[in-house]
Amino acid sequence: MDKAYGYDILSGKRNPSRDKVLAVLFALELSDSNTQTLLKSCGYLPLYAKNMRDAVILFCLNRHIDLADTNETLFDMGLDLIG
Repeated sequence: MDKAYGYDILSGKRNPSRDKVLAVLFALELSDSNTQTLLKSCGYLPLYAKNMRDAVILFCLNRHIDLADTNETLFDMGLDLIG
């Protein structure tokens, strides 16, 4: 994430997309429940296990798989990458 974009988010000038929030949450290595709570607090739907993409993301988060490997798994499954 670009430094200026990060500052704009923190200052309230920009609202990050759900994928940008997810990317930050991967970097923070938060638990599943904390990830869900932060997604909700940012105004986004929590990860939903019945949605294939969300299920893959949950799987990777729970196993502490980094963002690059998570995106590789999503790519291999033909799902949208975390931007």
